Amino acid sequence: MNRSYTITRYATRPSLISSAHVANASSQGDIECYQHVIAQHYRQRCNRTLEEREASPIIHLKKLHNWIKEVLIRMYAQKGNVVLDMACGKGGDLAKWYKAEVRLYVGVDIVESSLQQARKRYQELTIKATNNHTTRHTYVVNLHYTIHGHPWGELEQHLQISSGGEFGNRLYKVKFERQQHAKALRYGEDPYGLQYEFHLEDAVNHCPEWLVPFDELKNLAQQYGLELSLKKNFHEFVKEHMQVPNLVELMHKLDAQGTISSEEWECVSIYLVFVFRKRSH
Repeated sequence: MNRSYTITRYATRPSLISSAHVANASSQGDIECYQHVIAQHYRQRCNRTLEEREASPIIHLKKLHNWIKEVLIRMYAQKGNVVLDMACGKGGDLAKWYKAEVRLYVGVDIVESSLQQARKRYQELTIKATNNHTTRHTYVVNLHYTIHGHPWGELEQHLQISSGGEFGNRLYKVKFERQQHAKALRYGEDPYGLQYEFHLEDAVNHCPEWLVPFDELKNLAQQYGLELSLKKNFHEFVKEHMQVPNLVELMHKLDAQGTISSEEWECVSIYLVFVFRKRSH
């Protein structure tokens, strides 16, 4: 089976929601400005040694996220698949896709320096040759940590008890400015354009993000023939799949078990696993 890997730059930040939905008053210039801010943030993140990475205050959170990504790839990627990896970053998941033996991989990102690292990773990987030319006309679109959705009921509780629209702990912070906080509390009236600032220690430094209303995302997906087949909070997903022996073994290999702090585990709760499948005709 011949395999091909392409890593390329995307001119604008990938999104399933049009710029008209981002905010009523947003201009194209505003959107490009935010794209520049986000790209600049990731551009400034330098590479670290293994020792430096292991010393991270969120090292167990990162390893748990890696485990979740590997589990999802094992569950949904099949040999011979075609993969579009949106916001692929520095290519940290390339080895996972190699092991899944996908036929074609396209990695897309807006940060050229990250793509250079991804290309370097690709060159360093060893690909085992195979004579199996069987291919599947199945496509996987991967969006790891690129859509910022949150179950509204849980978010509403955070906002109602928060001080000035801010919640989190020593490791992470979600902050809504005053106007956005007021708008968030009227979520049902207009769910679009909810901007907040997100900080995750040693990963994301006070970056602007926009809340994706999940019901709206689901409705948009249905218009393109996509049906929701999985939606779980990370806590629920981890607890469920920790019952599977080979996935427990994988967690041990990644050294992701046992020592995650309570603050990291609280941060895990703000993430969501979801999968859409194309309806068969």
